[in-house]
Amino acid sequence: MMRAHINRTTAITLLLGCIIAILFSPLRILAGKMEDIVESINAFGFDLYGELAKESDENIFFSPYSVSLALAMTWAGAQGKTADEMAATLRFNNRPAKIHNGFGLLTKSLRQYLTGKEASEISISNALWIDQRYPLAASFQELVKTQYRAMIELVSFTPSSLEETRQYINAQIERDTREHIGELLSKGDIDFETMLVLTNAIYFKGNWLSQFDPKDTREEAFHLTGGESVQAPIMHKTTKSDAFRYFKGEAFQVLEIPYADGNLVMTVFLPDEYNGLTQLEATLAQHLENGLVQLTPLDDILVLALPKFNSEYRAYMKTALRNLGMVTAFGPEANFRNMFVRDNAWIDKVIHEANITVDETGTEAAAATAVTLTKGPLPIYFRATHPFLFLIRDSRTGVILFLGRVVNPLP
Repeated sequence: MMRAHINRTTAITLLLGCIIAILFSPLRILAGKMEDIVESINAFGFDLYGELAKESDENIFFSPYSVSLALAMTWAGAQGKTADEMAATLRFNNRPAKIHNGFGLLTKSLRQYLTGKEASEISISNALWIDQRYPLAASFQELVKTQYRAMIELVSFTPSSLEETRQYINAQIERDTREHIGELLSKGDIDFETMLVLTNAIYFKGNWLSQFDPKDTREEAFHLTGGESVQAPIMHKTTKSDAFRYFKGEAFQVLEIPYADGNLVMTVFLPDEYNGLTQLEATLAQHLENGLVQLTPLDDILVLALPKFNSEYRAYMKTALRNLGMVTAFGPEANFRNMFVRDNAWIDKVIHEANITVDETGTEAAAATAVTLTKGPLPIYFRATHPFLFLIRDSRTGVILFLGRVVNPLP
């Protein structure tokens, strides 16, 4: 399900900026121990983007960090082929201990924006919602608590308490995303066979270093890929500042727009032609790498036009992840025996929801990911506790021998 207010080209272009804003810029302050995990998250993000782009020709907006982290916690409980496929899909190129430690260090680095900087804020929360019928292995609990600072809470996925549990988890996600994501788990996402739900929530708010004047925002034509156009609110700014960085490629431009904290940025990749996005996407990672490396402080006057927009995106990522090679984890052959004391499980769903608002003051974005694990198909409940019809028949011939109804089982 996806709801949006601008066209696909704009959201995709600005999606890249948000990925860069949260993930690439901190490379300047990351220690070597975190660089490997950042590279893994980004590479996985490009792979996943490519799969999601195949599913729709509309807007896409998601958090590679959130999806990768939620699956990394899940991967910590996997063994054998299941673990190998997940590691390959997630682009993990190091030993598990270094991967988990890298996530811990990266998350700690990102959480610096929680304190001391009014201009930008990043909030991150991780949680495990475990059914009390299925105890978790002590070593797994220790890892997710230590490296991911994950909260572990006992809940019930039994039919009588299923809806209460779903609303309870959603309320926590809503609180952690500043009320931007209110229903990460829809009805049907969890059931009686759900053993565990792992969640990550991330919230970002950043003010522009140089804000746009609302008086300069006006309705203008925004050209769509097919040649048509729509009227959209376009923000304008003319400035000369070396805080902005720029690169001109063969068929695209790159502009880095700074947020006020001095570290976070939005980087916009703009094709020269209104229908040039497909070509840019074809070699996405290469263009990103080349464009970022060659960005230089802007010496000339910048005349900037950027649309105001808000976009919401929701996806079930099972198909995309299976296409990327994570196959065994989604079926009965999965091996998550590092996770549970006496039970095995497999991944039922990977649910992601994200939204973003860009206006004259800055950017506000939120994303959340849920990984649900199950131990089998949903049981069928057939409770004949009210009047019913019945028949007795010969299944070979189909002839009905008896037919009746029960409105009262007592004689």
